Amino acid sequence: MTILDIDLDAFVSPVVHFRNDCDERPSNNGHRVASEKIVGDFLKRQCCLNPTICGVAVEHHVGVLDKVAALIERGQLSPPFTWVHVDAHDDLWGHYSRPPNSGNFLYHCIRRSWLKKLIMVFPVGEFDFPAYVLCESPLSVAFDRYSVPLEFSDIATYEAKASPDFVLLARSPAFTPPEADSLYGFIRSQFAECPAVVLSHCST
Repeated sequence: MTILDIDLDAFVSPVVHFRNDCDERPSNNGHRVASEKIVGDFLKRQCCLNPTICGVAVEHHVGVLDKVAALIERGQLSPPFTWVHVDAHDDLWGHYSRPPNSGNFLYHCIRRSWLKKLIMVFPVGEFDFPAYVLCESPLSVAFDRYSVPLEFSDIATYEAKASPDFVLLARSPAFTPPEADSLYGFIRSQFAECPAVVLSHCST
């Protein structure tokens, strides 16, 4: 089962760094947001996304932990997943022993044995990965007793082999200017959003 995990900040340049979820939004001035056409083509042609695929949207990326946990509990998602992480950040920031936040939540996905493979899809020229958990032979993210195979790609070259089974979308307001909100709405329109009250009606 494949999860397509999209952070809106992947489509904002320059990338905003060193922020927390509670911080104010960056200004529209000085930031560019990718067009709906560019993002739509990426989602359709490279990610094989279509409007029949179910997904959920959250404000802060850490929010996907509760969403995915609930879906697993209901039997609608079945880990371990191939996790395609389309993001301007690695979300393995800081240390794996710290409580979950939007900067390190992938550690907690790994700790819960949700991931069988992690594919990092960064904006072009924005490779960012913590060396202290990077194992090069074989290429993997490794810490404590955990090890997950790892692939790197970027938005220009990534090509999915098949459609994802589920979509996660984070707005990440501390990392995206208000101007990006229309793109957030557009991306939400590209999958069948499943509010919590009707999650049981969605097929995976």
